[in-house]
Amino acid sequence: MVQKRGAEFTYGETSGVIVGLVAGELGVSVECVLADKELHRPRMIEIGNAMCGKDPAALARALFSVGHSVITGVRRLEELARIRQDFPGVLALWVERDVPLIPDNREIEPEHCDALIDNNGTLWDVDKAIRLGLSHLMIGEIAAKTKAGH
Repeated sequence: MVQKRGAEFTYGETSGVIVGLVAGELGVSVECVLADKELHRPRMIEIGNAMCGKDPAALARALFSVGHSVITGVRRLEELARIRQDFPGVLALWVERDVPLIPDNREIEPEHCDALIDNNGTLWDVDKAIRLGLSHLMIGEIAAKTKAGH
């Protein structure tokens, strides 16, 4: 998810919010939870489901509220719909990777997103692709508004 906030983009992960909560429950560091993330995945999904059950946009809201403009890890269709409703102008990007998907609770597919970004290079490559893709999407929006007379 991307919320336009000028030329700079900062990244936040929905799992980062959840990992912090799991670490707090266990009384360990975030690094300890991340070191054995697969062990904690069921609890992480449970916490994410509980948060989004009360407010489908809770995780995105938490990340946008601290200034992040790019959010990774949105998984549910209801979550995506609420984010789009509560944060007009948000763009959903599908980041495609040539690796096997880990079974989880993801409902969102490429067809639910506004654009596809290839992530088969380095972190720098994907960051560049996201920035370039967002620039093209924003230019397209500006052109559409200009053509429509806005």
